[in-house]
Amino acid sequence: MDSFDRQRDTNFFKLKFIIFSIAIIMMVLISNAIIKYNENEVYNEISNAELLSLNNINSFAENRLSYVNNDISFLRDVYEEYKDNQSLEALDLQIISKKFAENRVYYDEFSVIEPSGIERIRLNNYSRPEFITDDDLRDFSKKKWFLEFLNSKNDIYISQISLSVEKRMVEIPYRPIIKFYIKVYANQKVEEIISITYNLNEIIRRIAKESQSEFGYMEFLDKKGHYIYSIKRSNEFGFLFEDKDNISLERKNEDLWNRIVFDGGNGKYISKNGDLYVYKKIRSRNFDYNLYLLYTNKKELIQEKVYDISRFYIIAIGIIIFIVSILIFYALKEYLLRKIYNNKLKNLALYDTLTKIPNREYFNRELEKRIEEKKSFSLLFLDLDGFKAINDTFGHHIGDEVLKIVSNKLLNSVKEKDFVSRMGGDEFTIIMMDTKIKDIENICLRIINSISEEMMIEEKKCKVGISVGVSIYPNHSEDIDEIIRIADDMMYLVKSKGKNDFKIYE
Repeated sequence: MDSFDRQRDTNFFKLKFIIFSIAIIMMVLISNAIIKYNENEVYNEISNAELLSLNNINSFAENRLSYVNNDISFLRDVYEEYKDNQSLEALDLQIISKKFAENRVYYDEFSVIEPSGIERIRLNNYSRPEFITDDDLRDFSKKKWFLEFLNSKNDIYISQISLSVEKRMVEIPYRPIIKFYIKVYANQKVEEIISITYNLNEIIRRIAKESQSEFGYMEFLDKKGHYIYSIKRSNEFGFLFEDKDNISLERKNEDLWNRIVFDGGNGKYISKNGDLYVYKKIRSRNFDYNLYLLYTNKKELIQEKVYDISRFYIIAIGIIIFIVSILIFYALKEYLLRKIYNNKLKNLALYDTLTKIPNREYFNRELEKRIEEKKSFSLLFLDLDGFKAINDTFGHHIGDEVLKIVSNKLLNSVKEKDFVSRMGGDEFTIIMMDTKIKDIENICLRIINSISEEMMIEEKKCKVGISVGVSIYPNHSEDIDEIIRIADDMMYLVKSKGKNDFKIYE
């Protein structure tokens, strides 16, 4: 395998490496771009679908709670009607309560509370309307929220969602409720406070039905981040139980809760680890219940869908990139083959096939170029002494090895910018940048000493000398033929006077 074949193979390997490295880098970049694009699309798709679901639940809740405003209006009208005609005694309150019970359906409990906090009458509507006995009536006088509401300017107070309690015990099964407290005035003073309780089981059942999604689950939160409905049922209504009163979203994920509050309860949030949260605040035209619906979507499940969608596109683009890379490789391979072939022809024309250094043609071009550039240089003509004897004694193949060794020694004796060439046979030339006589002498001596060293080739001792003639441009002549002739004459002058020496034209 010659140097051109090695160069070809090396260039092909480099070409393969570069093309397929670029292909791999492009594949990685494009794959990441596809995954990122599909990730955004999937996140938006999930967000839009879950926002629609949350809006439907909000509409359902609003529809179920729409009777609250009607109940309050009805109750006020009835109360005003009886208040104008009757003294406010228990009988009158029972009549009012019965009137309410006969005309309203969806309430869970109705009661009338004095400004002192004492419950005067209570009507339960679990399976059928039923008045509670006096012994079971409640006292709100020491309840902080009751005193704050009584002394506030608000006419309506909406309680935190809680569980129904009878005789200081949470009812089993759980009955989630929300209470509305309404002030009734007489002569600009609070005459009574009416309490209406509504059961939220129907709304929570609807939330439970919608809670499971492909990528996560939905939860129902109150204004403090407590769980009203949770995928983990033990988290529900933790604030009512001493052993679970610290269970809330605010404590579990403070960043998420702060974001929900900051967004006013409506929006979406992607956490640092890639989980997607979609949330909505439940509200109606008349009331803000301070309740939140929250979808939690785990990154792992989302990424599965992203990769499923991306896989086809990545494989398809990978195949395209591979095919294009192959086509580019073969196109460039043909180009390189032509270039290598042209370089080979050029080298055959300009380089000596044996020693691989420039030949006579290349020497002539280089000499013309340097003269055109008007740069000073010294020209050395060199001829081996005793080379014919080596050929005759050991054969031409040994002689060829001597020429190769001599070429390398000449290259090692001069500077990198100097130009060494073989003119043919055992004749060589050197174009040197040095033009000072002392420098030229030193180089000539270095060449002679190096060439004169004994060479061992195939266990045969070979020894040659070298005769060197030197001319300097433009000191000795500005004519190209003349500068060559002078150097050549100096070389033959050395040969005629004993050989293995050098002579600079004077």
